Amino acid sequence: MIGHFPEPYPDELLYSLCARFGDRMQYPSKWAVMRDLFGKGTATAIVDLPSRLGFFADVLPPRHPCKAVDRVIDDHTLLPFYGPFQPVERLGRIREDMLGSKGPRIYARAGLTPSPVQRPTWLRFCPLCVEGDRKRFGECYWHRIHQVPGVEVCPVHEVFLKNSNVRACNSKTRYEFVSAECAIQEVKASSPPSSVSFRRYLVDIAHDAAWLLDQRGLVAGPESLCQQYKLLLADRGLATYSGIVNTSALIESLTAHYLPEFLALFRCEIGDQIRENWLARLTRSRCNSQHPLQHLLLIHYLGYTAEAFFELPTEIQPFGSGPWPCLNDASHHYGQPRIEECQIAYDRHGHPWGTFTCSCGFVYLRRGPDRSAKDRFRMYCYKSIETVPEEGARELCENSHADPAQEAQRLAIERHTATLDATEPGLPPLPPPKVPTKRRVGLAPPRVNWAERDERLAGEVKTAVQHLKHMPGRPVRISVEAIGRQVGQFRALRSGLDRLPLTSKALAELVETPEAFAVRRILWAVELYQREGVCPKRWQLIERASIKPKHLLKWPLVQQALEAALQMTNPQHVSASELRR
Repeated sequence: MIGHFPEPYPDELLYSLCARFGDRMQYPSKWAVMRDLFGKGTATAIVDLPSRLGFFADVLPPRHPCKAVDRVIDDHTLLPFYGPFQPVERLGRIREDMLGSKGPRIYARAGLTPSPVQRPTWLRFCPLCVEGDRKRFGECYWHRIHQVPGVEVCPVHEVFLKNSNVRACNSKTRYEFVSAECAIQEVKASSPPSSVSFRRYLVDIAHDAAWLLDQRGLVAGPESLCQQYKLLLADRGLATYSGIVNTSALIESLTAHYLPEFLALFRCEIGDQIRENWLARLTRSRCNSQHPLQHLLLIHYLGYTAEAFFELPTEIQPFGSGPWPCLNDASHHYGQPRIEECQIAYDRHGHPWGTFTCSCGFVYLRRGPDRSAKDRFRMYCYKSIETVPEEGARELCENSHADPAQEAQRLAIERHTATLDATEPGLPPLPPPKVPTKRRVGLAPPRVNWAERDERLAGEVKTAVQHLKHMPGRPVRISVEAIGRQVGQFRALRSGLDRLPLTSKALAELVETPEAFAVRRILWAVELYQREGVCPKRWQLIERASIKPKHLLKWPLVQQALEAALQMTNPQHVSASELRR
């Protein structure tokens, strides 16, 4: 058992606690600290998700706050940041691994090993937090929130974080705990770079990460999150309420929402692969783990903070929660919330339809989703009623001069149902329904003027192409699908071109091939670099334009465009053909 282990400060990393303990005890070697705290001199000093916590808790003095391992994990590691996005069973196994000696397994379970989002290379700090800690506690320490991947600003002071000279994971320091007091010298806060135009996004992510670290027992899991994403995307017209996501439209919309530089900062760019990217995987109902930062990017795109998002109902409720009102005008309880259950079905377009059955026998349909409180009293139609309310039928019969169709509609009774029920014993017969006059035989309605439609649609196609080319953000490929969404004639452009020769010709001339689209992305990347005053290297231009190596070898126009772009941005560039001479 060890003595004099320090008390933890607010939001302090366990790594920082161990480093302060080493400074206080003046161990002769770094391996001795590791051996006494974690039972093995060659154990690794992990910053975010440490292991061997069971041994660590056993050697602490009695009644020490860190004696409770769950409290150590929740208050002094980064697991609360990752936990809400993990399946419940997997999260339990991660906590077990943190207790034992299976440290490398933790990152694989959490889905962090294959993630493109990198952990910070250096331990980071906020200069203003350092000043405040030294005034309050007499020393500074490593804060958890400052080491979270994707957090670039301090959520308390909203200033940019600084890198220390201590690597978060390095072969030279992997067995050593370095305290913040020993590592941090400069504490002057710096203003944000002038080129950072997405500072508000960075502040929002920092606040969300801080909120997640403060939560205890918050578990949603990939499947529940996926269902919530689909519901919110359906409200935006990017998915159906039955769960089919328009992935290409979602990618187009999200890349227009975020600046390319912002996504590139976290290595969350979205290339040409429609179904094999992080955004597409987030909207699949699989139990895979994605990096929390990618979840936060999608959550903010949908217009929510992490706190507001996790407060949303977990079930898809296109009609809200019950009870729902009865909309039978013929009853004395019209508008009262009497319907407890709603049967939901989806049509072939993915729109939700609700069937509401009241105890009075009235059944009506509504199309969802509800977008306001008034929608609860909006009825699409009513179905046949098993038992017509007696007061409604009597009122209809007493008015002998009433039009059965109009009165039945007013009383929420179908016309044929009211007519049949009026013949029951005790009720006078209704007036006979009006006999519709024979429709006059004449010429058939005019047929579609295909020539006029073709000329109009061809013009709309050309206008849509110009709009797509000049849209802000990352370029969008000029495809039949993209043009169809713009003009609202997707079906006609896919299957009705045999009658639209002008439109067909316009599409043949304007639709981009994958090679032409790659060339346009290169020109777009060049324009961005020129605007930033940067001379990019070859690999930087290829990465920003999302050009795949196999396409670069296969498409000669792309090779030519790339060489011309490099000559334009860097006159000193030597082309590949010149190097081969």
